[in-house]
Amino acid sequence: MNAAQTELDLGPQQWEPSSRSPSKERIIVIGSGPVGLRVTEEILNRTANAEITLFGNEPYAPYNRVQLSSLLAGEVQLSNIALPLPKKEQFPNFKHINTHIAAIHSNENRVEDTQGNFYDYDKLILATGSKPHE
Repeated sequence: MNAAQTELDLGPQQWEPSSRSPSKERIIVIGSGPVGLRVTEEILNRTANAEITLFGNEPYAPYNRVQLSSLLAGEVQLSNIALPLPKKEQFPNFKHINTHIAAIHSNENRVEDTQGNFYDYDKLILATGSKPHE
């Protein structure tokens, strides 16, 4: 594992259709900001049989970007903008992987990270936010 890819939960894995339970729906959420975490929490709370993998591409734990200016201005503490990940003990089918997704292969229902690892999905959610115009 190198600096470009940090696995926060498990070692690098590639999901194989034959190795999963047929009753578990594989959901990938790309984007670990407030929206990505919120949709992940909702799915975990509503769908007991889902395997959810949340991808983020920052070398930091998820945080509320909307409050970043308040943090820099000294109005709030870092702990006030931190976004906690779902607890593995409560949600054993949840994984958070910190890597950049380089390609979406929608015809094959898989995504590919910059290291060439593939992750298969049944449903894909893009929650990457927006970027200002340059």
